[in-house]
Amino acid sequence: DDQLFELTENFAVTLSNAQGGATIGTTSAGSVNILDDDTQPSLQFSAANFDVNENAGTASVTVTRTGATEHVLSVNYSAVTGGSATAGTCGAFSGNDFEPTSGTLNFAAGDNSETFDITICNDGLFEASNETILIALNTQSAPALLGTPNSGTVTIIPNVDPPSVEFSAATSSI
Repeated sequence: DDQLFELTENFAVTLSNAQGGATIGTTSAGSVNILDDDTQPSLQFSAANFDVNENAGTASVTVTRTGATEHVLSVNYSAVTGGSATAGTCGAFSGNDFEPTSGTLNFAAGDNSETFDITICNDGLFEASNETILIALNTQSAPALLGTPNSGTVTIIPNVDPPSVEFSAATSSI
């Protein structure tokens, strides 16, 4: 047992050169299949949704591996537009909520998790509700499968209080 996930392996067996008065019957050849007992590895997000405060600076997203851990694996990730958050370069009052990112996570043998960061823009603007970023995994290396969830969201929780208007005094005279 080599502790590696593998496809079914097989080999042929042929009986020949019988001795001691034995004879070889009509079925003298066969094959043996070695079935793997290790679980095929899969790569997936550790959760379908990640929450981050708008003033946090970054959102860390974790990708986990389940199944066999002996292989070196990789998976591509992306954080892109499509949710309600606005993508672009961060800057004072830019109106952008995050900087889009993509790349490859590499899992060494024995690694069970890796993370990537998304830059969150503290745009300084009042927002009445949470905003979302779409995240996805794709193009994993063999022998890994994409597990579930392999897509999800990062929810940005606003940090600017709503504007308020009030009188400077309860009564005024003109």
